[in-house]
Amino acid sequence: FRLERRGADIKIPELQLPDHKLQLPDIKSDVVTQVGCRIRVGTKLLLTIDNVVTLIRETADALVSTGLRDLGYKYLNLDDCWMKSRSFFGEINYDNDKFPSGMKNLSDYIHERGLLFGIYSSAGFWTCQRRPGSLFREDIDAQSYASWGVDYLKYDNCYNLALDATGRPILYSICNWGEQDPWTWGAGIGNSWRTTGDINDVYRVNKKQDPRHCNPCGMLEILDSTVGLEGYSKPGGFNDLDMLEVGNGGMTHEEYKTHFSLWAALKSPLIIGCDVRNLTDGTRDILSNAEIIAVNQDPLGQSAKLVFRKDNSYDVWAGKLSEEYGLQNGVAILFNRGDTPQNVTMPFSLLQPFFQKYSTDNKTNNTNGTSNEVMVFSARDLWLKEELGIWVQEVTTYNIPSHGVVVLKLTLVYWGDDDEAQKLLKSPKYNGTSIHYNNGTSSNIHKRRTFINKRW
Repeated sequence: FRLERRGADIKIPELQLPDHKLQLPDIKSDVVTQVGCRIRVGTKLLLTIDNVVTLIRETADALVSTGLRDLGYKYLNLDDCWMKSRSFFGEINYDNDKFPSGMKNLSDYIHERGLLFGIYSSAGFWTCQRRPGSLFREDIDAQSYASWGVDYLKYDNCYNLALDATGRPILYSICNWGEQDPWTWGAGIGNSWRTTGDINDVYRVNKKQDPRHCNPCGMLEILDSTVGLEGYSKPGGFNDLDMLEVGNGGMTHEEYKTHFSLWAALKSPLIIGCDVRNLTDGTRDILSNAEIIAVNQDPLGQSAKLVFRKDNSYDVWAGKLSEEYGLQNGVAILFNRGDTPQNVTMPFSLLQPFFQKYSTDNKTNNTNGTSNEVMVFSARDLWLKEELGIWVQEVTTYNIPSHGVVVLKLTLVYWGDDDEAQKLLKSPKYNGTSIHYNNGTSSNIHKRRTFINKRW
């Protein structure tokens, strides 16, 4: 089963669902999945089906006790193999050996803890694990799901009409592994759609394979496959980059931070794929970073996009965030794709498509920048959780670890004539701060300097 998260605990409105359309990416956790109809929790394979309900209940309790529910991870989803057969009248039967107390009883337990209940089916006569699928039975199965109190459906093809007919708001996740280009048609049918094959708990599987058709897929292949698809992701429907492997042990801590950061900025559903009952401190720190979660749940719902790539050395991904107090905001992710630490400089010219110049009355206009103009931003590091001061024309980050990221929330302070910018920034409150990463350590070591004289 899976858990999904929605909404961060920092000025993010609780999502209300008048129908099945989702205005922000859904957030959940795929804490338990199925391998040949044997239960897998994270990377641990359980060879028996004993106490499956206990396992699910413990997971629900852990979402509450770890604080993940309050950060928005509210969906607890069953994957394949919960179903067993069909009745004489065609109704879907759950596996009584696994769920002796029934689906409604399990759903009630989940709901009583302030969580939501999700389920899986397949657009075929059989699921991948040879259990009954829903092909030509969509209507009757949707009614069963509604009667059990289901809030979310992951399905391998079109199901929206049957779900709408139940009268219950059930979120609909389309899963066809990116085949038939679901980003081109999924928005009219579901709330999210998978863009590739299944993710594996590795940074990269194969340097030579086409990322758009990867099978299996590493984190990097899935990231690269999304280039050019960002425009299809918007409020109501989002590209689904598959679940998060954070905490399963196949990547480094820095790679997991990169994984989480980019999935969040690209507005993918955030789906926990590890065992939340046994989180390490490092895994908990990543999954519970409320400032990164807020990027995913930003009310604009606009995906970040790749704005610069230097060979296979580093990327710059950037996107627009909603305004606060009349000031424009954005997010930038500086991603070191290389195998050694490196410095990365991001010129602010890369950000011009996401911002507009301020006029004298603090409204925006569409005047383009000129060679005599500068862009000035204040910056906050969302992993260090530190304000980094004011930056002019560019920002440089030092010693980004191999396969690591720096994630910056940027607020546009000024965009205009550089003489006016100098006058503005000579005020003592605008003394700037430069950031320095000490070879990827978490010690918050950074080098401070004012840049007023340096930049002009």
